[in-house]
Amino acid sequence: MNRTLRVLTLLIALLLCLTVCPAALADGEGESARDLTADCAIVMPEALQEKAHRITDGWIESYQAFSAKHTLEINLPADQAAQGVYFEWYTLPKDYLLEEYDATGTLVSSYEKQPFVNCYFPIDESVTRLSLVFHSDAELSDLRIYGAGTLPADIQRWEPTLETADMLYIASTPQAAVTDFFGVLAAYTVEHEIPSALVVLARETRTMQEGLLAGLWKLGVANYPQFGSFESLNNESYKRVRGFWGVGTTTKFVQSTLARYNARIVLTHTPGDLAYDAAARYCAEVVQNELAQRGEDDYTSVQKLYLASPEGATTLDWSKPLILFDGESALEAANEAYTENPGMQVFHKTLNPAAVFQLDYTMVGEDTGAGDLLENIDTAALTNYIVPTPSPTPSPEPTPEPTPQPTPQSLFQEDTPQTQESSGTAALERYLLLGAAGLLLLGALIGICVAIGKGRYLTARYSLGRAVFAAFLPLLITGAIAAAFLLFVRPLILAHFASQAPQETVASATPMPADTPESTQEPVQETTEPEAETTEDAAANTDEASDADDQYFRSESDPPEVVVADAENGHWEYRTDTLSILIDRTIVTEPKLNRIYTAEIRMRGEDAFRTMQAAENRNGMGSIHPWVLARDGQCVLMVTGDNLIQSDDVYKGIIIRGGIVFQDRKAVGSMAMYPDMTMRLIDANSTNASELLMDGARDVFSFGPVLVSDGVVNSAAAEHRLSRRNNPRTGIGMIEPGHYIVIVVDGRQPDYSVGMLLDEFAQLFVEHGCKVAYNLDGGVSACMVFMGEQLNRHGNKRVGTYEDSYQRRIPDGLAWGYSDLVPDSDDPIYNTGTSEVPTP
Repeated sequence: MNRTLRVLTLLIALLLCLTVCPAALADGEGESARDLTADCAIVMPEALQEKAHRITDGWIESYQAFSAKHTLEINLPADQAAQGVYFEWYTLPKDYLLEEYDATGTLVSSYEKQPFVNCYFPIDESVTRLSLVFHSDAELSDLRIYGAGTLPADIQRWEPTLETADMLYIASTPQAAVTDFFGVLAAYTVEHEIPSALVVLARETRTMQEGLLAGLWKLGVANYPQFGSFESLNNESYKRVRGFWGVGTTTKFVQSTLARYNARIVLTHTPGDLAYDAAARYCAEVVQNELAQRGEDDYTSVQKLYLASPEGATTLDWSKPLILFDGESALEAANEAYTENPGMQVFHKTLNPAAVFQLDYTMVGEDTGAGDLLENIDTAALTNYIVPTPSPTPSPEPTPEPTPQPTPQSLFQEDTPQTQESSGTAALERYLLLGAAGLLLLGALIGICVAIGKGRYLTARYSLGRAVFAAFLPLLITGAIAAAFLLFVRPLILAHFASQAPQETVASATPMPADTPESTQEPVQETTEPEAETTEDAAANTDEASDADDQYFRSESDPPEVVVADAENGHWEYRTDTLSILIDRTIVTEPKLNRIYTAEIRMRGEDAFRTMQAAENRNGMGSIHPWVLARDGQCVLMVTGDNLIQSDDVYKGIIIRGGIVFQDRKAVGSMAMYPDMTMRLIDANSTNASELLMDGARDVFSFGPVLVSDGVVNSAAAEHRLSRRNNPRTGIGMIEPGHYIVIVVDGRQPDYSVGMLLDEFAQLFVEHGCKVAYNLDGGVSACMVFMGEQLNRHGNKRVGTYEDSYQRRIPDGLAWGYSDLVPDSDDPIYNTGTSEVPTP
């Protein structure tokens, strides 16, 4: 009987150890991989030691240039194992080698260049040092080292571009590819696993390229797209695109593309006026002409050419549920992928992917209205085509659906979104479960000891049942304690831990039709006091806007875009989930009569700032009326820029727009706007245009002078050559990242508004709490345009001296926001910036 007690005790204890403990351990298997980059020691080439921040700041537009034979060393943390390294290149390098070494300096493995701008390399557990050896010039944007655990879902592990493809998408730019092809990619390429190739002629900015790549990856496309090297400074001008790209060069590229892939179905944009932009139109025109004029032996595999045209007859249903997207529709899948594209979301919050196509060329018969791009196509003849079927029973086990980790055998894979739980919370959860399992194990061990040491006494004194109960009494007690811990204490600990972590607020708005506010002529006698506003310790990272700032953005009950235009009382507003613009007109009489227009701009979650240029060829010389420039760009708010190089360029320093350098003079200071929504003052002789570009500055202005630095008025402003007289003024100041003050003061109108000296103008920014402020082009160029209407006013006096008072045409502007509510340039204008205001 004593032996029976011991055997029963051992069996039950063993069963508990085999079930409870592994379950607790398994709970930690889904722990997210920690970013170890900050714990690594990065050794740059000697001349670049101070530039390591450029490859660890997380900005895709900043980068560091390396020369051939440069070596970048990465010493991994000794106390944490690394599983992989992720590189994001600014431009694809020609050649490099990644070497991995252990603690003894022995080469463990080496990897040759991957043909992708974003690439991942595994790291052996014995590796302590990485060496990135450049065999050609290279530009690296970012690198990240990841520890053990599940890699973030946005880590792109591409498969090579296909050599042949059944479906071929030919796009002009990343933006046009997203708009015209994301629906088809989801419904055909991914859902039916049709071998496909996406070819993009112009990569545009690195931000736009990254938005496309991230979207494709989230959509489930794992084969890397092909990017051409075409460039155009203005994709809205057909003449400019055609001239920049070159007719012969573009034709040859399209010819080689069609010949390479041997596709059966080719898709491109529409060559008409309804194209995404002029670049899309020209791209489609070349593809259409090439297939229309093909020889008898040319492109024999092509059976259909579709144009993404609203005037087409083939309409696709994007509302149907897709099996490989767990019942989501193509529209829903495309919009989930679109969330990875902040560069495009600044303009439109949601994506309406092209759903209507025109069959322009066919070798298999006309479409009959079935709404299927594969109509009349023998799917059995395709390289690969599947009809997905839903799993009969839900199961957590892996399904035939594509996985987020590409393998050489798979063509296209669906990416599974990564859980949002932080690695710290997951680790705490694991420890708590292990603690409970430990209590149970302790109880089991005590029970075993009792059974072995007191088994004979217990069985002699009590029955077998009572003896077993006595042996397991410690286990029951510890089990009760563990259960109470898990049920009551564990939730409290997790809740407290979660409350200490910063909560990220990500808001989005869905555009919807709204009435355009009617502009009214502003009265000149109305005086209003500026609204007092304070900011409650806003975080430097505007992605985590404080609750105190919520009042400035739209509320849940508001329409997606809130627009207020009260010209009579001198107040204007624009509010969405991510952008707040509050404008007030203040009329002061002492020490002199002035009308001051102050715009307070708050951005959270996305950078709504951009620049506008008037010249069609983007040479910095052309100019147009401010309201035309603002309406052409559908800008919510626009003010005068620095006049680019149209005049007074000898007084200016470094000037950059959209990454294009217009002037590189170090002798004069400048002001730069950065991806983290900061505004920085650039001292004279401190840097050059190339360095600023590598730092991530895409827009740099030079007019000046500096008005405010470190929250104090710049004493030199009063002595500046532009401060000799009272003048109309334009300036910009920053309170904190993403929080700006823009001021325009009217002048040269004695009975309406006199204007200001520069030191007086600077004081306005200090009063609003600006840490830095910079003077922009003023005089007769000064303007503030809101929702397509100019707010400030000049006179109607042209005498050819400093007393001139009229609205000059301008070559450039600083702009915030994009709205379809802004009128077109040919719509009525009620305030042109002159004293002669047309009657509405």
